[in-house]
Amino acid sequence: MNSEVMICNLALSNIGKTGINSLEEASSEALVCRRFYAYVRDELLSMHPWHFARKQAPLAQLLVPSSSAWTRAYQRPHDCLKISGLIDHPFRCNEDPRSHNPAYTLVGDTILCDLSPAFLDYTARMIDPAYYPVLFTQALSWQLSARISIPMTQDPRLRADIYQMAVSAFNKAASHDANEAHKHFDHLTI
Repeated sequence: MNSEVMICNLALSNIGKTGINSLEEASSEALVCRRFYAYVRDELLSMHPWHFARKQAPLAQLLVPSSSAWTRAYQRPHDCLKISGLIDHPFRCNEDPRSHNPAYTLVGDTILCDLSPAFLDYTARMIDPAYYPVLFTQALSWQLSARISIPMTQDPRLRADIYQMAVSAFNKAASHDANEAHKHFDHLTI
């Protein structure tokens, strides 16, 4: 089963460093992993609309600023890393929300639009690595390796090689994710 420590150990082994037993230990390896892991995870999640991290949620309505031309204002969910689109009904699993995406503007954490009710289709911050597919885990380990290689090795050539591996692993994971088959549901009500 995936864990943060396992992913960090993959990243460390990619650059020829010793693994760790805990992110809380006092080693330089644990310190650098602790410093960069969450940032790199969120960065990778933001780079592609991963199906395992896809979430749809009703939006909490806010007061519309008086200077706005929009009729509705909503709070962006706290776990939202990348917006795929606004929708008027949840769980339209067979549709790409971008295909009929109503117009909206994002101002800070406020979504301004003319849609009511509004649901957001987005990539969520997934912090539990147990849910990561194997290819995402591999891409995350290489991305983390690229980020920690200079602090751990001071070798720019190694970092360049590791970065190329990270790009390749990301492309493989994103391509596989995009090509996964999905069951088609017209509309589900919960």
